[in-house]
Amino acid sequence: MKSDAKKYFFIPLLLAGGFTASYAQSSLLVNLNKNYQTGLELLDNEKYVAAAQQFKLVEQLRQKPGTQQESNSELSLLKENAKFYAAVCALELGNSDAESLFQNFIKDYPLIRIQNLPTFM
Repeated sequence: MKSDAKKYFFIPLLLAGGFTASYAQSSLLVNLNKNYQTGLELLDNEKYVAAAQQFKLVEQLRQKPGTQQESNSELSLLKENAKFYAAVCALELGNSDAESLFQNFIKDYPLIRIQNLPTFM
């Protein structure tokens, strides 16, 4: 049973549209998006350890210098959101590194617009 104290409302991440990237890059984005979506589902079901693992998979990918700009921006958004949600998982689990994960997120993304983040109630 989910806690009524906190409900997460996720801003949908739409990765639809015509990818102009190579097949390999498109494939990579599709797979990472699956990891990300699985992480969101696990987080919503309060399975924080498994969710954090999915978000870490997305975060750890290194961008290749020659990839399409459109794909890079989609990948950056996925990685940005994954880093935030990994920190949320750490907080929910009571991990001692939760605060440092949020601080690193803020350091890495100081200009993040508030509407890109989920809201908590």
